[in-house]
Amino acid sequence: MHPEAFRAWLARIGSRVCWRLKRREAVLPIIQLSQMEDEGMELPSLRPRPDEHWDAMQVKQRLQDALLALPENYRRVYEMRDLENQSGGEVAARLGISLPAMKSRLHRARALLRDRLDEVLKENFKEE
Repeated sequence: MHPEAFRAWLARIGSRVCWRLKRREAVLPIIQLSQMEDEGMELPSLRPRPDEHWDAMQVKQRLQDALLALPENYRRVYEMRDLENQSGGEVAARLGISLPAMKSRLHRARALLRDRLDEVLKENFKEE
């Protein structure tokens, strides 16, 4: 057997072994879940608990309130840059402002949001 043919043969075996291992790993979680069910074990729910859902809704509402409290020019830059993931240059161009002005407004918007959320958290700790 020529060395090139041997290497090709060996590479083909290696690729088949890797493919089988990869396929087995993909099926392994399903097999494990099936075994857990057969043994009578209860599977944990992937859904959040009601109190976790409520907490998440409250945080989201407070963040939305803080965002709406921003001055329009800061809010628009924040929405476009941080929520819509537009580039800094794109945001500046769409708003008709310079890139340094956009960066300044974004920095100020983030600081105002942080300050507002800090106030809300302090108020919540006082209530509890």
